[in-house]
Amino acid sequence: MREVQLYWSRTTLEATPMGKLLQFVDHAQFLGYSERGNDHIDILAKVVFKDGLSPDDITLTGDFMEVVEVLTAPQSTWSKEWVLQFRFNAEASDLVEVHTRARSASITPESTLDQGGLNYIIRGPPQSVGMVVAALRMSLKPDRFSALSVEPNRVLENRLVSPQQLRVVKSAWEAGWYENPRSLKMADLAREIGLSRSTVSEHLHGVETEMVKLLLNAVGEHVDDEAMQETYPLDFMWANIHPDDYPVVRKITDDSIRNKEPNSIVFRVRKLNGKEYRLVRTTSSPFYENGDYVKMHGTVEDLSGHQDAAEVMKLSMKIANNQQNTTEFQNYGVWNWDINEDIFEWSDSLCEITGVVVGEFDPADVGFYNLLEPSFVDKVRAKKDESLRTLESFELEFNIIRPDNGETRIIRAIGSVATDNQGNAVRLMGLASDVTGLTEAERTYQDTLMGDQNKLAGELGSYVVDAIERTMKLSPEAKRILGN
Repeated sequence: MREVQLYWSRTTLEATPMGKLLQFVDHAQFLGYSERGNDHIDILAKVVFKDGLSPDDITLTGDFMEVVEVLTAPQSTWSKEWVLQFRFNAEASDLVEVHTRARSASITPESTLDQGGLNYIIRGPPQSVGMVVAALRMSLKPDRFSALSVEPNRVLENRLVSPQQLRVVKSAWEAGWYENPRSLKMADLAREIGLSRSTVSEHLHGVETEMVKLLLNAVGEHVDDEAMQETYPLDFMWANIHPDDYPVVRKITDDSIRNKEPNSIVFRVRKLNGKEYRLVRTTSSPFYENGDYVKMHGTVEDLSGHQDAAEVMKLSMKIANNQQNTTEFQNYGVWNWDINEDIFEWSDSLCEITGVVVGEFDPADVGFYNLLEPSFVDKVRAKKDESLRTLESFELEFNIIRPDNGETRIIRAIGSVATDNQGNAVRLMGLASDVTGLTEAERTYQDTLMGDQNKLAGELGSYVVDAIERTMKLSPEAKRILGN
């Protein structure tokens, strides 16, 4: 899972509907979703209005937002908090539409809107979060951002702890605070460092909290996995496979057992609560005793993040086409490949970025690869093939030679694979930009959006099929993927 925090100041928000809401609201905190539809999102929020105002006073032009229901109102003269259900309409806001597309990426309850601006925290699979952030950035560039699911050696770089906190914890370590048994009291440590007891305690607690978060993110499902597994009847699990996919899954599994070979299958499976289907990919290997098949060990991957990323990419392409004259770090070009029809499309802005003539350039395979510096051709082909095979979103940098002036430019492309209901790739699409002149800060920003390419896969869970007992054990992650 990845968590990204974005911040827009009130000045940045002024021209937006969210900024106009601050005329009425002093402070609002997101509590949770009430409904996520295809064209709207209903949320619950705790709201403090400006003095003398109430939900009835909110007047915003257009259909951006409406108060659906007042759940609780202030119960006394000293209480100012309301709990309201808001409806935000996707048609009126790119920010809202992004979240109707990316169902696996969610706003967290730490998100707030106040007179300083909007603090917006998104959590979910890396593919979805990366695409959501890219889309939001094109819609309205944030003033600050941070990625919270980072490696320990990037703690300071990503401001998980401050230099002052690091100084305090380093002093505490050197003074013996973390020895067992502890040789000094908090008052002694505070005197040695030269700060108050409350300040030292607050700094130590802050650092320890962030380190625990990093540790738990790192170990994931490996914490006492065997003790936490749950067992289900194998026939029940087979019955949950979508009827249209069942024959294929059955055949591939039987062939794998007969040929003693591993297998990988993409299919739809009904969630354990029996309400809806989810697209997953299983990878497994059969095991034998005395020549007889006895077990199947495997992993299950949630592909909903890939599907969400593709939906958000479509929206990003629309935003990019609508904002070709943006004064952002650089303009974006849009590209699209319909795999079934073998049709390639490039936007006019992408032609301008790459130095080709609009209407004359054919972006089909040969035309595109002819733009690349020869040393990058195999790298780009390999990334395309890998993306189509794994269905994962991707980000790639490569050099081109502009045919109009012979200049070498660095291009960064991000893309997603759209699939049909059976998980077959039907469209490869994305955005590209010239990053040759990016500053170090701008490049760091973009690097953080997609992160380590080895971590872009969807959430993985493990399972074990016992062919003798006819049961299937699921790890907690596998159970979460399949839905409980």
